[in-house]
Amino acid sequence: MSLANQISPHRARLIMLAGLLALMAGTASGQVLLVADSGAGTIEAFGATGNDLGAFASGVSLPNGLALDASGDVYLAAAGPNSIQEYSPNGASLGNFATTGLDNPMGLAFDTAGNLYVANFGSSTVEKFSPSGQDLGVFASANLNGPDSLAFDASGNLYVANYWTGAIQVFSPSGSPVTGTFATIANPGDLVRGTNGDFYVSNQGSHVIEQLSPTGADLGMFASLGANQAVGLAFGADGDLYAAYRNTDTIEEFSPNGTDLGAFATTGVNTPTFIAFAAVPEPAAWALAAGGVTGVVAWLRRRRPARA
Repeated sequence: MSLANQISPHRARLIMLAGLLALMAGTASGQVLLVADSGAGTIEAFGATGNDLGAFASGVSLPNGLALDASGDVYLAAAGPNSIQEYSPNGASLGNFATTGLDNPMGLAFDTAGNLYVANFGSSTVEKFSPSGQDLGVFASANLNGPDSLAFDASGNLYVANYWTGAIQVFSPSGSPVTGTFATIANPGDLVRGTNGDFYVSNQGSHVIEQLSPTGADLGMFASLGANQAVGLAFGADGDLYAAYRNTDTIEEFSPNGTDLGAFATTGVNTPTFIAFAAVPEPAAWALAAGGVTGVVAWLRRRRPARA
């Protein structure tokens, strides 16, 4: 055996180790930020420092809402084909989760039982799907006008933000409307609930992020966005709030008290809509170190067949 052949496996292991260490450094928080890039038709992944890890998924027509189930699978509302796409934690496509009952789907949210709720912007309804993807019909429609984002509270009530009226409506776990409007925000882009129980809304009409108490009291501006239009919002494990600036192709980061920490990511961001944080599975790290995103997809496809 030649010296070159003896060294080659050793060098290969070093290269793999270097790749793994680079990935671990880029995802030190144990999370990656997933961004629905409507301009590129992808879900882009970013590490803990805002480093672009490449496309988590590609070839999506008008990607909107993102949500994760209890097992870490990623669900994407694709407005182009009016479908909900499902992906494994490593980005392998598992096919269509749902294709019926959808009309320009946007925001997504899971309840504690694993049912998926979809904000139908086109039909002004909220559709409900079982954990297996069965269409359970319209969950809510009363007083909805262009619903674009959803969030649950600790009691299982569903909060629905309406783009056209700015009203946030509340529905009980059975789908009954709760009397009155929870709050009104000019052209809300996304609605998220913090660990403190407060709700945070990206206000596209006045370019701020508004903070609301659990009872709907307006607690004032959490952060100013300048002239930027934020759509998606997501809290990271660090407690910071991240906002997707659709008009400037930027993911901005804010501290827990609303201090603007500057741009978290710009490279790889192309007309972002919704965002979500996902955990980094250990096998994915090894697959990425060995073969990049292609290695991850190949590894997963050998272990789990695509959804029919």
